[in-house]
Amino acid sequence: MKPDHRESNSFEARGRAKRIEQLADNFAAALLMPSQSLQQLIDPRRCSDIDHLADVAADLRVCPIALAWRLYNMKRIDAATREGLRKERQRSSASRKPKRFSDSFVSMLHTAIDRGQLSARKAAKAMGMSLPMLNDLFAEHSLPAPFEL
Repeated sequence: MKPDHRESNSFEARGRAKRIEQLADNFAAALLMPSQSLQQLIDPRRCSDIDHLADVAADLRVCPIALAWRLYNMKRIDAATREGLRKERQRSSASRKPKRFSDSFVSMLHTAIDRGQLSARKAAKAMGMSLPMLNDLFAEHSLPAPFEL
């Protein structure tokens, strides 16, 4: 049996759903734009420079309004700067594509294969890759492949 359809149109239910959505947006923003990364990317002297902040948003691969709300909630920009960023269009990122895995993980994987603690085939299979793809992963991290194809 299907459960009964429930849909509340009360003001309290709408407000609670909106608040949950706001909290979810804040959580996602904190994951995509950690405060430490923002401190490194944003020049403190240019906190109200819309062009600079739009470039930071492009580097982080987020839309300018998302960065605007994150900075506004962190009390790093004022309402006028937030509104200026809201009018900005998303820019394409000039930075290159991020690496698939962290340097420390790939280095540890490289060491394990090189020492014979893990076979290259088993590592590739566990990661859902072929041996040439694993080879490309090591090249992406500027490491020589610890195996021969």
